[in-house]
Parts: sequence; structure tokens; C-alpha cells
Amino acid sequence: VSGASTASVQLFPNPSHDAFLLRNLNERQTVSIYALDGRIMKSFETAGDQWIDISDLPIGLYLVKTEYQTLKMIKL
Repeated sequence: VSGASTASVQLFPNPSHDAFLLRNLNERQTVSIYALDGRIMKSFETAGDQWIDISDLPIGLYLVKTEYQTLKMIKL
């Protein structure tokens, strides 16, 4: 992973209602939230620890992709 930090990105709380926290993003990168059918629901650039608002997303299971990881997220 080309010199990137080996600390894995953390997403919590999971399941989430209105927002979740992304931790351990040690460098600026693009983060995208995908529905399971492949539709991109949100995309943004972020670095560091950041709360992500998902209040506009319907209830369901999503994939949160950073440049180095893919995490599952449940929206309640």
C-alpha cells in the first residue's frame, strides 16, 4: 500500500442512525458510500477523524470505500 499507514480505518457506531465517525484516515483521501446494487450514494474527500452525515440515506446496508479499505455500514 505504497507507504500508507497500516492502521485500519474504523467506522462507528455501526449500525448508525444519522451519522458515523471515520477514524484513522491518516491522509487526505476520497471516501465513497455505495448501495449494494453498486449505486454511489455519497462521495467526499476527508482526512483525520470525521463525522459523516447519513441522515439523508434510506435504511439499509452500505459499503464505505476508502482508498485502501472497504467497510460495511448498516443504516437504521
